[in-house]
Amino acid sequence: MRLSDEFRRSLATAAGGYQNTLAFHQPGSPALSYLLGRGIDEEVIAAYRLGVVDGTIHEHASYQGWICIPYLTRLGGVVSLKFRRLSGDGSKYISPYPTRIYNTMALDQAERLGYVAICEGEFDAIVLDGLCGIPAVAIPGVETWKAHPEWVELFRGFQRVMIFADQDEPGQDMAKRILRELDTAELVSLPAKDVNESYLAVGADKIREMAGV
Repeated sequence: MRLSDEFRRSLATAAGGYQNTLAFHQPGSPALSYLLGRGIDEEVIAAYRLGVVDGTIHEHASYQGWICIPYLTRLGGVVSLKFRRLSGDGSKYISPYPTRIYNTMALDQAERLGYVAICEGEFDAIVLDGLCGIPAVAIPGVETWKAHPEWVELFRGFQRVMIFADQDEPGQDMAKRILRELDTAELVSLPAKDVNESYLAVGADKIREMAGV
């Protein structure tokens, strides 16, 4: 999908503003506390340009106080935004923009190493990529994977495609589908319900050991 220069600039402006807002938050603020509680430290927060919606942009006003997760690309910069609710009822994640693969910049490193990880959530990809040193992308669920049959072609050239699946039924369904479609795909068993909880439970070295890297 080709984005207009104006739209790219608007996304970059929003992401930069929200990143700066989070950078000035106190350690006890809800957004920063949430990220630190998931083991995502300030260096990683900065690297993935995570932010918090501050209400300055009208079209994002309904997400005020939510964490902003920018979708970054090497050449295109910010190409999408997703928002993570911290309290209240309703969907935990919302994006007003078309669905994309998260963290495609990891594919450059994956090509050099010969392996890549696929998981379901953006924070899981950040944990694998930024904290465990395993290049990882996130796919938002099996239905999205089904809706984009072209995505499988991105992973055919890798010697290993490691699936870090959530332990619930949708996560397992996504893993099974990818395993059927990619002959180099393999499932990595996790000790907790997802990558992030597993990282908090056993740490980066153990996750790398389980992945065989």
